[in-house]
Amino acid sequence: MSDNTYINDEVKEYLLEIAKWTKLIGIVGYIGIGLMIVIAFFTSAFFAMLPVAGAEDIPMSVFSIVYFLMAGLYFFPVNYLFQFSKRLSHSLERDDTTSFTDAFRNLKSHYKFVGVFIIVVMSMYAIMFLGLLFF
Repeated sequence: MSDNTYINDEVKEYLLEIAKWTKLIGIVGYIGIGLMIVIAFFTSAFFAMLPVAGAEDIPMSVFSIVYFLMAGLYFFPVNYLFQFSKRLSHSLERDDTTSFTDAFRNLKSHYKFVGVFIIVVMSMYAIMFLGLLFF
């Protein structure tokens, strides 16, 4: 592929629309992360009020830690997607090849993170399934 790939007006419009949608998804993702963090602060207090049999054996701070970890893990793909959107818009408005390359580097990182995450989760499910079969 040549260094001077041409993007026609139709493709540019598609990319601008993609940038708008990925920006929206990124913003909603950041809001979700914020809600996870807020929930993490109040989860232990909420679960402590519930009369659940056997729940006294589990420290309620475990739930808060899980929510903090989920928010931290969720941050990376959301941030990659938002950075893709921001850099793609910038590159198309200013015909900046460096920003265009950076945008797609962030999109690659987003999909790579999601792919590895899916592999890890599927592996955990397989291990749990095998564990249930043998025990």
